[in-house]
Amino acid sequence: MNDLNDKILCILASMTADNENLVVAKKEIIDMTDGALGADELDKRIEALEVNDMIVVRYTDGENYCIALRPKGRINAEKIKKAEVAAAIAEEEALKVPENVETRAPVVPTEEEEQTEVAVSKFSWAKLALVCAGSSFFGGILAAIVAFLIGKLA
Repeated sequence: MNDLNDKILCILASMTADNENLVVAKKEIIDMTDGALGADELDKRIEALEVNDMIVVRYTDGENYCIALRPKGRINAEKIKKAEVAAAIAEEEALKVPENVETRAPVVPTEEEEQTEVAVSKFSWAKLALVCAGSSFFGGILAAIVAFLIGKLA
């Protein structure tokens, strides 16, 4: 599924308890998704959630849905919420600077250090192919000469 389907599933899960039917207006769901989709797009996404056995649509009219969350949908919504919380905690931890880390000013290289260049050799498949082809050619000639000499001496 994609992010908007997951978001819609989480919205529906937060609005209902276990084994309850939820009557909700389409406009309310659209508002909770920050207007990221229209009514037709919402209908398609609700249908996709129903096809994937996440929800059951009891009835729908032009303005409202009556929806029941399936166990698979509730479990999936809980997993999504846990993943969002874990991502938020990880992001917050990444922004923290540990107390035992000492900050220092950057080291500015001298003119001599700036002028020295490091030679970096690039690997070339073409050169490797030429070396392999040449060595096999000369190896074959050498083997032919040895075979010829053995044939003449024997």
